[in-house]
Amino acid sequence: MKNRTLEEIMSYSNDIMELQTYFYQLSLDMKKLHQNGIYVTDFKPSNIHYNDGGFSFLAENIEDNKEVVISNIYDFGMLMLETYSSKGGIKEGINKDNVKSLLPMIEYLIPENDVAYFRGLFSDNQVSYYHDYEINMKESLGGGKYEHKNYVKATAIGAMLTDTEDSLNKSAYISVPAVFVMAGMLIIIMILIYTFFFVLS
Repeated sequence: MKNRTLEEIMSYSNDIMELQTYFYQLSLDMKKLHQNGIYVTDFKPSNIHYNDGGFSFLAENIEDNKEVVISNIYDFGMLMLETYSSKGGIKEGINKDNVKSLLPMIEYLIPENDVAYFRGLFSDNQVSYYHDYEINMKESLGGGKYEHKNYVKATAIGAMLTDTEDSLNKSAYISVPAVFVMAGMLIIIMILIYTFFFVLS
């Protein structure tokens, strides 16, 4: 696909996994700008262009200003959330002022493996690039596919505002099967304790 705006991509695509792929690339390209002292000035989908596998933005140079970078990441999160909400039939009403209170009510519209990202960003003020979060999730599962699995929260998501992928925080999640394994082990231990005391009595 060449020379299309994000607005055009969003208008024709109803495939959530496809949109996730675009958002991943969008986040990656935005981080590259930040690393070069550039920030995005307007997150309107009509101002973001896709060409030859990458995105270009309406942008300006900045000096080292972490507040501007954080603001960009929040704007990016709002863009994703508004897209998922729109695809789910909610066309308006979500903004920076009410997103924290509305998030629990619209989480069903968000891809399951991304819910924790939005909770961290909007509810817990744990700022991270979306693609870093995705990389961290895949690494936590040994590089395997995870799109259709369920997860149980184990620890909080740490901030991932780093310049290299090597220093990313480790897993914030454990898989549901692992929970059942631990529960099974606990039951076995309880049976052994009960048997031990029964024999002694």
